[in-house]
Amino acid sequence: MENVDQETGQGAVAPMSLMASGFKDAWDSAIQLSRSSLIPEHFRGRPENVLLAMEIAQNMDIPFLTICRNLYEIKGRPAWNTSFLIATLNRSKKFGIVKYNMVGQDSKMIDDLGCRAYATSLLEQEVVYGPLVTVKMAKDEGWYGRKGSKWPNMPELMLMYRAAGFFVRLFAPEVSHGFYSVDEAMDIPAASMVPFAASNSKIETFTSLRNATPVEVVEETTEVDEQKASGWDQPTPEDPTAGIPINLMEQAAMELRINLANMTHDEAVQCSKRANEIAGRPGPGPGMV
Repeated sequence: MENVDQETGQGAVAPMSLMASGFKDAWDSAIQLSRSSLIPEHFRGRPENVLLAMEIAQNMDIPFLTICRNLYEIKGRPAWNTSFLIATLNRSKKFGIVKYNMVGQDSKMIDDLGCRAYATSLLEQEVVYGPLVTVKMAKDEGWYGRKGSKWPNMPELMLMYRAAGFFVRLFAPEVSHGFYSVDEAMDIPAASMVPFAASNSKIETFTSLRNATPVEVVEETTEVDEQKASGWDQPTPEDPTAGIPINLMEQAAMELRINLANMTHDEAVQCSKRANEIAGRPGPGPGMV
C-alpha cells in the first residue's frame, strides 16, 4: 500500500505492522528479548511491552534498543525521554535544529524567566515559534511545587524541555506518536492528562499556527479546561473534529497514518469517525459532516 508524503507529495510505502507480518514470530522474539540483561529493567520479563516497543521501532524506523532506552511507563501511560523527542525532531525532514530563546534572565523575579522553542520549517523556509513557557506558568500549573520536581533546582533546563515538548505537540505531533514526554507525564495529573491545547477543541493548520502571534499562542495553551477536555461536544458541519479530545484525534490519526496538522477535510471526517470508535461513542449523525 502506498501513501502520499504530505511534505513532498511523492509516494511513500506505509510501514508494515509486526502484527500483519506474523504475530507468532514477533511474540516469540519479544519473549526472548525480554530475557536479555541489556534491555532496560522496566522491559525485562514483560514481553507484551517488548512487543509494542518492537512495533513502534519498526514504524519509526529506529533501532529497537534505542526505543527501549527512551520509552517509559508513567502513570500507566507511555512517555518519551524528552531528549529523545528533541533528537527525533532534529533528525526529521520537517524542521531544522530546534533552538531556544530565553527571556527574563535580567529580571530579579524568577517567575519572569521563560523559554520559547523555535526552528526553521524546511518546507517553507520560515522560522516557526512555539509557545512561551515561564516559571510562573510552571507554578500556576503545579509543576514547580510537585514533590520531587526538578523545576526549583534546574529551571532553565526544565523550561527548555517543556518548550520543546510543546513545540513538538503543536507542529510535529507525528514525532511523539501522541505520547507525552516523561517530564510532562510526571507533572500532569493522570486525570487531566490531555494535550495542553485540548480546551481549544480545534485542529489548527500549520500555516495558522505559524502566523499566530506569541501572545495569542500563550493565551490559548496555558489554560486547560479539564471539564471540556474530558467532555464530548457535538461536532459541527464546519469542523467535524470539534469537541473531540486531541489525544483521541492523535491516536486515530496515527492509526490512519494521517498528518494531524495538515489533514484535509475528508481526512478530518475519517479521523473523527475513528476517534468516535476509539472512545466507544456513536459517530457523527447525518448532516454533521
